[in-house]
Amino acid sequence: ATTQAPRPIETLPPLTQAIPVPPPATKPLEPVRPAVQEPAVDTPKPRANSKQNKEGARVVPAAPDTGVTVSGGSAQSSGGISNAYQLLQDGRLEDARRAYEKLRALEPRNPDVLLGLALIAQRQGRNDEAVQHYLKALEVDPKNAFAQASLTGMVARADPLAAETKFKSLIAQQPAAYLSFGLGNVYAAQGRWNEAQNAYFEAQRQEPDSPDYAFNLAVSLEHINQPRAALEYYQRALKLIQTKGASFDVAQVKSRIQQLSNTK
Repeated sequence: ATTQAPRPIETLPPLTQAIPVPPPATKPLEPVRPAVQEPAVDTPKPRANSKQNKEGARVVPAAPDTGVTVSGGSAQSSGGISNAYQLLQDGRLEDARRAYEKLRALEPRNPDVLLGLALIAQRQGRNDEAVQHYLKALEVDPKNAFAQASLTGMVARADPLAAETKFKSLIAQQPAAYLSFGLGNVYAAQGRWNEAQNAYFEAQRQEPDSPDYAFNLAVSLEHINQPRAALEYYQRALKLIQTKGASFDVAQVKSRIQQLSNTK
């Protein structure tokens, strides 16, 4: 059987670099309390269905609904973080940013809020701002693996060996799909495509509903001359974006699917 020549690198779509943020933690930090001393007795408790939305009423009329209710108390207990996270997953970055900014007014030291803002900034190309959010998240939670992984990934080109060591250390402590994905990006930046493919495959195995993981796996498979497998994962990535947001160019994925289908 004849072996097809590897496809020129310049014809392949670029990899997704931003590590997808994991779901928010189930237990939030204690919300920041107002500086004014509140009465210790005879303070009425708000009813569960009370809509204290005077703050939320000051919204720009043209802005789309973010699904976040800022009504005092914990952002997590109001469902705000879950709503903001869902907007981020759906790829509605501006809506998600507005939602997270509202939550930050309530809980400025909540890691989930800081990580959401960091990822949005990174995806929108505001890398300096993203770094500041990641650093703030680490200030609050020094062992936060996602913040460590994201920062490591952002500086991987400057020191790929140190980045590789860091990712492997984090994976050894607590394996996670986003860590394997970050390690794959480190390998890919060095042209170590066999190792990158293995790392992306592990990420996709651990989180099979991520379109970004499937997409990077497809690109790496093309680099190691496995077009049939690459086609399968391009198609999977395209299917997954129907229910989950992604960072890649959909038009480029469709183009690759068409080209690979024509050479089968």
